[in-house]
Amino acid sequence: LLNAAKYEEAIPYFREAGNLDGVRKTTRALMFRNQAQCYLALQMNDSAVKYSIAAAQLFEPESYEYLINMADVDLLSGHVREATEKLEKAFAINPDDVAACNSLGLIYLGEYDYESYSPEKALPFNQKAFQINRDRTTEEVLSRNYFALEKYEDCEKHLMNIYSTYRGMTDVTFSLGVVKWKQNQFAMAEKFFEEAIAADSSYRLAVEEFKFMQTLEQEGMEDPAILPE
Repeated sequence: LLNAAKYEEAIPYFREAGNLDGVRKTTRALMFRNQAQCYLALQMNDSAVKYSIAAAQLFEPESYEYLINMADVDLLSGHVREATEKLEKAFAINPDDVAACNSLGLIYLGEYDYESYSPEKALPFNQKAFQINRDRTTEEVLSRNYFALEKYEDCEKHLMNIYSTYRGMTDVTFSLGVVKWKQNQFAMAEKFFEEAIAADSSYRLAVEEFKFMQTLEQEGMEDPAILPE
């Protein structure tokens, strides 16, 4: 359900799993963290903070798990620098866990503030996060990273995998249209744009805005070159 972006449906299962008898502390913390991620996706930040703190409190201060969960609290509170410091400490403790890699990758993609934006710095973190987890979220973030670096073939490969695996994700369909347009494959781009609009008519405006930005770029004005979410 989480991979299919069905966040409201996923939450009760994470809650029930965390309340099972005999569940280890690390598993319970993961269920709290997953609930926080769902609430964040639903733009329910207060609940996301609540469950991030609950996950952190199950561990000793300065432990890996404590640091990554409190970094989430910092990010939700707009304290990006403090979050980055905690995540760098966490990564030094355990460089082979997806959480620190994913969060650092997002920070350096400018997810939380533009001052941190450095897609070159983000790439190794996002590549490793996907290598470890290979789920929809890490693959989608990696595709955004490749787009920002103008590595459109790599971006397309990952978007097509998501498109084929998780049908009906209109944002991915639209993004494929954007990537195809960037590769000058305009007929294919229009196909994906039309599919996105057919699924959700609000994407008509997004397509028009994208094409307008491309016209400005051709006339020498700057394009931010950030893959739409």
